[in-house]
Amino acid sequence: PAYLDSLAWGYYKKGDYKKAKELLEKVLKSMSDDPVINEHYADVLSKIGQKQEALNYYKKALKLIEEKGEGEPGQKDRVLKKLK
Repeated sequence: PAYLDSLAWGYYKKGDYKKAKELLEKVLKSMSDDPVINEHYADVLSKIGQKQEALNYYKKALKLIEEKGEGEPGQKDRVLKKLK
């Protein structure tokens, strides 16, 4: 399902947050321990006004990064900025 994350991110970039959220919810079912997926889902939630839920997913992404390492170079710094 990693390709669905890429598709969801495309929808996110186009501003179709509803479609991005739907796809990322599917991806999270099988890849809930992926820090990038959690960060992307948090980004979508933030854009649609679900700030508290977004913070929870940013925190989860950060925890996963600390446990498993970054999913992408620079991810930890990026997530930390979003948590401020």
